[in-house]
Amino acid sequence: MKHFFLSLILGLSFFSLDSFPQSGKDIFNSKCVTCHTLGKGKLIGPDLKGVTQRRKIDWIKKMIKDPEAMLKTDETAKKLLQEYNNIPMINMGLKDAEINAVIEYLKSEDKKK
Repeated sequence: MKHFFLSLILGLSFFSLDSFPQSGKDIFNSKCVTCHTLGKGKLIGPDLKGVTQRRKIDWIKKMIKDPEAMLKTDETAKKLLQEYNNIPMINMGLKDAEINAVIEYLKSEDKKK
């Protein structure tokens, strides 16, 4: 029995917290709230309440995944940059699954009254 627990502990040490998927809310709260709110007004970046109703999902994905490219090529992104004192959105290095989770969270928040 002692060997079982030792094996279990050693086996668990190979897993990192990154191995466990985070919810879109958790990702938003850890990566996005420094610059964005949901219904509480502008910060460094725009308030994201209603963003999934104002923008196409593909646009949101591209903006999260590669804001530098969007700021070079997309007129809406360029206007937002000017509106927010030329402070560009930084690339948070999120994986596609994390981006999708954040978007699902934003959608769920946009459905709330």
